Amino acid sequence: MLRLNQAQREIAEQLTTDGLKAVSCAAAPLEQIQNCKKLSLVEKESSALHANIADKGGNAYYFAHSRQYEIPVDAKIITGPGLVAGGPPQRLSGPDGAIDEIRRLSPVSKNVPSQPTQEAVGLKEYSWSDEGMQVKVYVPCECLPAGATEGLITSKFEKASLRLEIATLPVRFFKLDKLSKDIVPEGCKVRVNAAKEKITITLSKKRGGYWHDLVGRP
Repeated sequence: MLRLNQAQREIAEQLTTDGLKAVSCAAAPLEQIQNCKKLSLVEKESSALHANIADKGGNAYYFAHSRQYEIPVDAKIITGPGLVAGGPPQRLSGPDGAIDEIRRLSPVSKNVPSQPTQEAVGLKEYSWSDEGMQVKVYVPCECLPAGATEGLITSKFEKASLRLEIATLPVRFFKLDKLSKDIVPEGCKVRVNAAKEKITITLSKKRGGYWHDLVGRP
């Protein structure tokens, strides 16, 4: 027969349930006694919770625990790929997965070919003239739409190079990578003449002197 030490006997004697003396547990192991004691504490806490709700109603500290949720009989539960509506776990990927199902039902048709990216077209022809402290470059561009303005062009000037991008379809560009002499980027500008299908680039010289060549030797 299992023997209890003095501490175990005291725990068994002090154990109560709802204020009543507990049944003798002389033959019960210590672990069972401790479990009974924990259960008693849980029941007391539960009683205190409901007593607080009953006493103070909506102002009770534990009021949130008193709410009960009921699903109306005529409620409509919407289910489908990617929607969580309770029930067993759903597979997200792999065979019969929700993600694969969403992709399958996507309105984007797999039969529609993607539009190929059109490469920018370089403009090679130009003429130029030296005009004192400025150099003007004339670039023919037949693709300019009627009424085109300078807003159609993105320009980038550096001390010895320039690049223009014309927002047509496809995009056109014009560049000079190595000017024969330095320029002042802030003083350079671009003008568009759609009627004459021409772009005029005005370069501001950094130093005076005549330019015999527009582009320097490699």
